[in-house]
Amino acid sequence: MLLKRHSALLLFIAAVGLCCLGLVMLYSASAFSRQAEMAGDPLHFLKTQAVCLGLGLLICGAVSFIDYRLWWRHIIWIGLASLVLLVLCYVPGVRQIANHEARWIKVGPIVGQPSELAKVVLLLFLAGWYDWMRLRRRTFVWGLLIPGIAAAIPIGLILFEKDIGTALLMALVTGVIMFAAGVPLRLLAVAMVLAGGGIGVVVAKYPEKATRILDWVNKDDPEVKAARWQQEQAKIALGSGGIEGVGFGDSRQKMLFLPEAHTDFIFTIIGEELGLRATLTVVGFFVMFIVAGGFIASRAPDLNGALLGAGAVVLIGLQAFINIGVVTELLPNKGISLPFMSAGGSGMLATLGLLGLLVSIAKRSEGVDEDDEEDEEPRSRARRSWFGGSPSPSLPGWFEEGHPARSRGGAS
Repeated sequence: MLLKRHSALLLFIAAVGLCCLGLVMLYSASAFSRQAEMAGDPLHFLKTQAVCLGLGLLICGAVSFIDYRLWWRHIIWIGLASLVLLVLCYVPGVRQIANHEARWIKVGPIVGQPSELAKVVLLLFLAGWYDWMRLRRRTFVWGLLIPGIAAAIPIGLILFEKDIGTALLMALVTGVIMFAAGVPLRLLAVAMVLAGGGIGVVVAKYPEKATRILDWVNKDDPEVKAARWQQEQAKIALGSGGIEGVGFGDSRQKMLFLPEAHTDFIFTIIGEELGLRATLTVVGFFVMFIVAGGFIASRAPDLNGALLGAGAVVLIGLQAFINIGVVTELLPNKGISLPFMSAGGSGMLATLGLLGLLVSIAKRSEGVDEDDEEDEEPRSRARRSWFGGSPSPSLPGWFEEGHPARSRGGAS
């Protein structure tokens, strides 16, 4: 009952709680960063993050008032703009290189990461596409080939920026949306084979990325200790924090022992300074966000909203899982930031934009009456796949054409 009436409120509380705690911890974690020293201001990241948080909340509010189905009507121009921004990462004079990687663009004083916008645009496209092609989404051409190519273009551009983590994250979310949309498992198997081939090409082109996995597997080998420096320092930070923490501002690992303390490894500083209780609070907020967001997606008035909501929740939840898994050494080291908390204006704006989309879906789900499900006509027969034979069973309920909510709205 609480979720049914206040799912959007719980979602917003979780997001604001994470943002506020992240802002406080960013003040401590970024105090000794080399970038802050170069800027000549120890509060450089705090000020930038606060401005982006305020702007992100404005974007979140504006997006929540816009019908999420309107984005599909302009998806061609939105998608082209996103691709242009990704291409600019390869243009000398515009691209911003850091750590030998060109993931950013700089226009005057503004520095942005186009891949963050690309993640949101990909969700908008896939959700709208499968709602528009809901009667053909189990065929090879309309269910796999066209959306697969559309997803492969931005993912490929991000791959060759050497941003392997973001590319893999987008590929995983694409697969989840395809499965949720009812694409047959045989077609998904084809997609997995093609994705595996793409991973092989990346490993051949960037062998240093594959060594991270080998170093993680051979974590007990003394010869790979230097390659695993960040994760080793992260474990020291979490271990020294214990349950109570060493105290706010008293972290030792942030004193240049942990190079990315204010970005990818901010979770470890929370554990070191505030202890296990704070890290569990962060995990609790993410669980609260995922549960509330999943409930909103389950009550969406159409397939577009269901897939868009589910994709947003999976994207944010999976990104948080990977980040926490990396800093606790449950996963190999990947450059994935912690949503709502890590330093990075582009990531903050994109994540709060996704929050606004979820609120928009929730506001337009209020008129859906789930009590009359038994009075509706049976579900229509699923269309046979392009390969012939019966299609694979899709997820039940609101993902099917016959659900009562589907007759109340849809992408136009």
